Amino acid sequence: MTKLLKNKKAIIILIIIIGGFAAFWYFRSKNTTAETKYILSQVKRDNLLVSVSSSGMISPVDEINLNAKASGEIVYLNMEDNQAVQKGDLLLKIKTTDQEKIIRDLELDIESAKISLAKAKQGAQVDENTLKNQTIGYLVQAVNDWKNYLNNFESALKVDISDYRLNFDYLYEYYASIVNFYFPEDINYQQVLKNSYSRLDQNYQDKSILVSHLNSNSSLDEVERVLNLVLEEVKILNDSSRAAYQLLNRYQIVLNDYNLTPLVSERNIITDKAAFSTLSTAINTDLTNLLTASKNITNYKEGAENNLPYDIRQLEINLQKKEDDLKDAKDKLNDYYLYAPFDGIISSLNVKKGDSVSSQTTVAKLITAQTIAEASFNEVDVVKIKVGQRAEVTFDALPDLVLAGKVIEVDSVGTESMGVVSYKVKVALDENNENIKPSMSANIEVFTEEKNNVLVVPSSAIKTANGKKYVEVVKDANLEESAFRSGIVLTTPPERRFIEVGISNDTLTEIKSGLAEGEIIVLSVIKPNSSSNNSSFQGSSLFNNVGGSFGGGMPSMGGARPSSR
Repeated sequence: MTKLLKNKKAIIILIIIIGGFAAFWYFRSKNTTAETKYILSQVKRDNLLVSVSSSGMISPVDEINLNAKASGEIVYLNMEDNQAVQKGDLLLKIKTTDQEKIIRDLELDIESAKISLAKAKQGAQVDENTLKNQTIGYLVQAVNDWKNYLNNFESALKVDISDYRLNFDYLYEYYASIVNFYFPEDINYQQVLKNSYSRLDQNYQDKSILVSHLNSNSSLDEVERVLNLVLEEVKILNDSSRAAYQLLNRYQIVLNDYNLTPLVSERNIITDKAAFSTLSTAINTDLTNLLTASKNITNYKEGAENNLPYDIRQLEINLQKKEDDLKDAKDKLNDYYLYAPFDGIISSLNVKKGDSVSSQTTVAKLITAQTIAEASFNEVDVVKIKVGQRAEVTFDALPDLVLAGKVIEVDSVGTESMGVVSYKVKVALDENNENIKPSMSANIEVFTEEKNNVLVVPSSAIKTANGKKYVEVVKDANLEESAFRSGIVLTTPPERRFIEVGISNDTLTEIKSGLAEGEIIVLSVIKPNSSSNNSSFQGSSLFNNVGGSFGGGMPSMGGARPSSR
């Protein structure tokens, strides 16, 4: 019986050993079928872009506060919120009555100063013949200018416009009605010009005949009598020529300031204004000369000394001062008008017509229609950004919109916040889009480096050993590129190839040397799966257990321990 039990035990042990070896070789064979696979890529040529990004907002290219430069009542307002304006548009006018009165008073003072200076310079005693000839020359010139004035008045102002059915017979009546409507404080141009023209026209012929009869043989008394008669008319002529020029000037101001379209367009207002300006200057000179001649004749008759009662230098200084004051007054008059300094859009308007403003009052804000994108970049990224680099701008509110742009400004001084230094970068957009509004969120990507047609590989394929970069190059031939991404079993192990790299972005790296176009490299390796490894491990464990049985006795059978006998 004991022998039988021993045989059974040997048979069981033998069966366990054979089963263990079978299991070991089975799992070993199964593990060798799970071969290593390689994900591959190919060295190619491509365009490589390197960029840095940040979030920011949309801002106008330029914006300024529109401030009043003078104090007074707003009498003209040509702007409202969101209104588009062009450079040079008149936006606002402040009442100019007081300033214009200052200018007119200065103009009169200057004329008086010129007359006084002329007296001082030309009042030296001369002999009778010289005095007569000089006076006659002044009279002839004055009569000629008188005639020129009448002719100009006829051709430019006394134009028949009765066909326009405006209840005006002549053009100057129409001009006067427009000017006096907008400048009611001015003189009644229609009445002044009508009366003065009528008198000058009636008296011209008589006075011109008297002057034509004068010559060097005429007595000094005769010359003086004609001088006094003509002088009275030239005073009226001087006032009338100034009024005519003032009428044309005022009418042009009204057209420009209030953007009016003339109902009557018979004449070129700019040409006529220039003609009357020249004529008025000439007549004013005539008046000065005649007044000087009259004073010289009086001095001659009274035996006055040649030394004049005027200090010429002091008169010159006085005249220069008044001319400087007039220039300043005219410059200050410009402050009563507010013009658009550039094309843009009005915003934040806070005044209305009739309001009183003081100097430096902000009446509105002007922003450009063109916008820019601006964002803050950290100090690491900003050193890569240069003016002129390309950029792309996207918008959270408009996910389908991508606008190209160019860097136009990079802050040279950073701003620190919570220990982080940032620098503002501005990007000008290549095109305007009506959907883009100021203060809208924007994402800016600046292309800091760009290379075209260079060798590139995926950045993930590059490894480092001892500070040197390398890739694994595949030598197997006739590999199907379509299977690169799914994994390929190689017949020959890949070789390590050290390389020199250039610029890189998140996905691609430039290869400067070490690789050739078309070569195949390893991206990643797929090892045998974990279940195979576990199977192998389990097989060897079983074998070890069998070996342990030899040292630890036979396993229990059916739960009953055999007898010791």
